Amino acid sequence: MSINYACVGCSTLLRPRKNDVCVHITMEDGSNYQLWQADLWECPDCGNQTLLGYGQMCWAEHYEPDFNRHVKTADFTINGQSKALS
Repeated sequence: MSINYACVGCSTLLRPRKNDVCVHITMEDGSNYQLWQADLWECPDCGNQTLLGYGQMCWAEHYEPDFNRHVKTADFTINGQSKALS
């Protein structure tokens, strides 16, 4: 038996909502950083969502020529990557 991700508030296992969503990660100051692919999971009881299953590496970086065009296609933006970690 494998254990999946669970909603702490509901004590219910999360279910995959959508695979292969585009996630835009920004720096703490809001500037562009990276684009990642991930999976969107959701609690069937309360609707809380979380992004899991990120790839091993990002698929686009802020310095690449087409980055701004790709950002427009992002499903989610996550703010606040620390510059100390980049």
